[in-house]
Amino acid sequence: MVNSDFCFFHDPKNRKDQQAARREGGLARLKPRKTVALPAKAADVKLETASDVSRLLSETISQVRRGEIDVRITNSVGYLANIILKAKEQADIENRLKELERVVLRDGKVTRIRTSALPA
Repeated sequence: MVNSDFCFFHDPKNRKDQQAARREGGLARLKPRKTVALPAKAADVKLETASDVSRLLSETISQVRRGEIDVRITNSVGYLANIILKAKEQADIENRLKELERVVLRDGKVTRIRTSALPA
């Protein structure tokens, strides 16, 4: 504040204004937030590969930078995209493990695999 050693909230001369500001801030917190959503006409997005997720994230980043969508939507998209990528990675590992088990346990018998036959 000009001509004061205190900021607005610590200046003893501003007691009434401080109380009013705190009251307004508290009341503002009680108001319901406006729901933020994409338009209903927004196209669904298929996210079958990491490239699909990357494309969605790139598009979303561009939209938020242009002010076309709310940052809260962007945060949700980023969070959910990360979950999808982790789930896809887990599914890939599970599929690879099943294939290895199939090769090693043919007909219920353990098959010895030559390491030279494995891909590098």
